Amino acid sequence: MIPIIKQLNDSIRFILELITIGLLLAGTLTFRILALKIIFSIVLPLCTVLFWGKYMAPLSPNRLSEVERILVEIILFGGVACLTFFVGHKKIAVAYLLIVTINTLFDHIL
Repeated sequence: MIPIIKQLNDSIRFILELITIGLLLAGTLTFRILALKIIFSIVLPLCTVLFWGKYMAPLSPNRLSEVERILVEIILFGGVACLTFFVGHKKIAVAYLLIVTINTLFDHIL
């Protein structure tokens, strides 16, 4: 039973990672200054994906320790939730943060 729950949680985690990049992109597109919009809508999501692939991916040879990954997840997921909240999507931010928190707890417990 636990392997099935772990696989389901891992699948949800992957979807949440894609949603995180989407919310990050959507949040940065609301900047009014064109230069900031261009820089942050390209550079920030790209750097996030590259960092995640190098240091957070399950099969990465450079994967961070458990504690380091939890800290990065708090910063990344919490930051994206704050960004989403402050650009005006309060319900989406709260729902996202709730789902990410439950998923992260399961990810580190299972």
